[in-house]
Amino acid sequence: MISINESQVLINFKEYSSLKTEIKEEIEKNLSIKLFMIKFTNDLKYNIKVLKRLKKKSDRIKYCGIEYNGYKLIGIVNNENEEIISCIKAIFIENRDERYEYIYDTLCKQLDQLWNNENPCKFENNICISERSTMKNPRVNGCCYAFWYKNLGSQIVGVHQCEHLHPTSHCQNPNLTCKVFVCPYLRKHSSFKIELNKLILVKVFFNRYQKIVLRNNFFIEKNRFLEKLKKDEHRIKPLILYYVDRDFLVYKHVPKDKKETAKKYEEEYKRTKGLRQR
Repeated sequence: MISINESQVLINFKEYSSLKTEIKEEIEKNLSIKLFMIKFTNDLKYNIKVLKRLKKKSDRIKYCGIEYNGYKLIGIVNNENEEIISCIKAIFIENRDERYEYIYDTLCKQLDQLWNNENPCKFENNICISERSTMKNPRVNGCCYAFWYKNLGSQIVGVHQCEHLHPTSHCQNPNLTCKVFVCPYLRKHSSFKIELNKLILVKVFFNRYQKIVLRNNFFIEKNRFLEKLKKDEHRIKPLILYYVDRDFLVYKHVPKDKKETAKKYEEEYKRTKGLRQR
């Protein structure tokens, strides 16, 4: 039995085949009106298509189901893949804010597992493989250096260690953009990559505007990130505005109260960068 929430559950085909005859008869009698049955495959595109269809019908399905072991049985699936089950759970979260927070936290967890399992950065003494391979005096903490955009040409200023990085080198701010970022060195010298379109939750729930927000909002806090994702759920503005409109903050100027700080950061960065380069 697969728990979807406190009251709703799924069962897999193996459980279904072992049920008592009378329960199976009740399920089959109600299958077209009260339950759904999905046979997922190894085809990612097909699975995403089916989940999107389920999402569209969720308003009707949430009122369906039959009593089963003290829960409401709403469907039968042939796959217990973690990503698929997480997506089904998200579909049946009625509260919009809770649904977005669940999606955000689940994506962070999935991405953390991917980084931990692959270990592409190969840290040694807190120095990543990119810094060890390309810099004479490598810096610690890998990519965890914040910045601001200076102009539309993507020039960055005020490079400094991210304020969310704990002294023990653990990030205290789960940021999805930081988690999907793969540095140029890894893209060139390893097979490791993160493709948003292969993350089921992203494909089922996020539109192309939200994907731009997902790729371009380093360092901001979780609550602010969620606000932007929800704001862009039904956005229809031209894509170019996502790079120039301050409302989206994809293109982010140096804040007025940070200009002096940014200047100091930049001077320090230029000085140390010259010492570090091979």
